[in-house]
Amino acid sequence: MTTKVELDLYSPRWGHTDRYNITLEENTLTITMSARKATCEWHSDEDPKWSKDLGSDALNTILNNDSIYPPEKFKGLLVRAWRSWVNGELNDTEVENELKELENWVNTITKATPTSEYWNKNF
Repeated sequence: MTTKVELDLYSPRWGHTDRYNITLEENTLTITMSARKATCEWHSDEDPKWSKDLGSDALNTILNNDSIYPPEKFKGLLVRAWRSWVNGELNDTEVENELKELENWVNTITKATPTSEYWNKNF
C-alpha cells in the first residue's frame, strides 16, 4: 500500500514554489526535496519517530533551507493525515486533498512573511 502526493511550497528564498514529494506507506512517511529526505517511521505502541540524519529535526531543516518556516503543528498534522490514510479513514484522493489543504496553509503563511528590509534578513 503506497500513495504519493506532490506539494508545491512557496520558497521566499528562491521566489518560487518548490516541489516536495510525499510518499505514504503503511509504516513510513517520507518527504523529499531534491536529494534531501525526512522520514517518519511508525512502530506499534510507540510515537512516530522522525529521522535525525539532517540534525535534530530533518523536516524543518529541509524546509528552513528554502526559508519556509511552517507552524509547529505542521509535522503532527502530516502524521495525522498519514495515519488516517493507513487506518482507512481517508482514501488516496482524500489524503491528497487534505495534504493540499496543508500546502495552502503553509503557502499563505510563507507568502505573508514580513518583507521590509529590516525583517528580510530573518526570512
